[in-house]
Amino acid sequence: MRKHNRKVVRNIALFVCAVLCLGALIAYVSVARKPVLIMPPETPEELAMRSSPDNAYFTLEEAEKLLPKAPDPMSAGTPEYPNLIYSWEPDSLGEALQIRRPDDDPEFVAYIDACGPAIEKIREAFNKPYYREPIQWSDFEVQQGALWETRQPRETQLFQLGMALVARGVQTQRISGDDAAAAACFMDAIRLGAMLMTDGPDNWSGSRLQTLAMWRFDGWARAVKSAAALSPVLNQFRELERGLKPPVAALEYRWRVMDNTREIRTQNMSGPEHFVGNAVLRWHLAAARRLVIRHRDEFRAAVAMDFPEYRTWRPNQAELTEGHLGDSILGGRPIDYVDSILLTHTTIRAAYNGAVILLALELYHRDKNEYPETLDSLVPKYLEQLPKDPYTGGPFTYRRDADDYRLYSLGPNGQDDEAEGRRGDDYAVHPRPKPEQLPNASQSRQSVGRRVRVENPPAARP
Repeated sequence: MRKHNRKVVRNIALFVCAVLCLGALIAYVSVARKPVLIMPPETPEELAMRSSPDNAYFTLEEAEKLLPKAPDPMSAGTPEYPNLIYSWEPDSLGEALQIRRPDDDPEFVAYIDACGPAIEKIREAFNKPYYREPIQWSDFEVQQGALWETRQPRETQLFQLGMALVARGVQTQRISGDDAAAAACFMDAIRLGAMLMTDGPDNWSGSRLQTLAMWRFDGWARAVKSAAALSPVLNQFRELERGLKPPVAALEYRWRVMDNTREIRTQNMSGPEHFVGNAVLRWHLAAARRLVIRHRDEFRAAVAMDFPEYRTWRPNQAELTEGHLGDSILGGRPIDYVDSILLTHTTIRAAYNGAVILLALELYHRDKNEYPETLDSLVPKYLEQLPKDPYTGGPFTYRRDADDYRLYSLGPNGQDDEAEGRRGDDYAVHPRPKPEQLPNASQSRQSVGRRVRVENPPAARP
């Protein structure tokens, strides 16, 4: 009897070992085999564009080298400035540069003056026909979770270029009172962000730069003394809105990153644990790639939709929105990339359209010394027609408040949250919320899917 039991135990152990060996063999084959890729290799023409001197990337790279070292931030209560208070006002140099220093600090003036050559080089980049980051995809390999660390130095440098333009605009308006020159600086910062958004890798940094530059632009518009300075800027925002293209490049960049993701982080992992972890990652990647390949045209069409159409379409795509395919890949599923990219694109469109209305309101105020009761009063003298809220397809929300007003988009949820910062997700055009009232970047990205997944979309506003 005892021999029989030992034989049974031995057979079970052999069976378990055989199953484990078979599983390991299957995992090895799945890891070792050549993956099916979403995106085809870039053509020789596309590769040549990335390395061409006509590429604005290289001009901006020269501008980065010309940028002087920014002053170090001070801590509150330093001996030089014991009562230092960091101002969030849009005409604050410290806020424009994201540096804690008083605006009368001589280092600020010296730094902004020293930014002159870099600013001129940025303006040279606008004369180039296109912007493409020169990524060699054949040599590009990403570790899961490491993409942000890889891109952060580049995005920081681009952001500093934009903030140098914004600070020059603040200083110009404050010191010389030259409204047109100040507007040129603010608009160049916004144009820089718009140019970055034409290429997939810099879609997020381009939108972030524009969003922060728009806050200072609001302060400029209120302080402008001459109506003659407002109309040209209004037309520039119209041109920017007309030039917005569906953000397919940003989506295809995400797909190429999926194609080139190879390993998970190896911290605290070794031996079998590392092997199994990579096998699981490869399985997830293969499943996510197959999903994208099956629905590639649908994803491309979705990212080009107007937001109200997308909000109606998305809950009905069960295969694209449910399950866990690719959940562990670069922080989200393939459909989550569409959410994030389309939200970013729609927010920038709301910023442009909102700026057009804001400038028309300021023109009205210069003529009548008051703001109108409704936006309809702007048509047809100041605007041929009112720009739409791209999140709803209806009008922007406008409320006159004594000698001021509130103007905002209803945001992704399509509900009126009265533009009160963290309370909801309205996009405020005026007054701009202070940075501490806004969700931070990680909160915004984490809540993207939740915001869009509405089972019963709100009806369009009349």
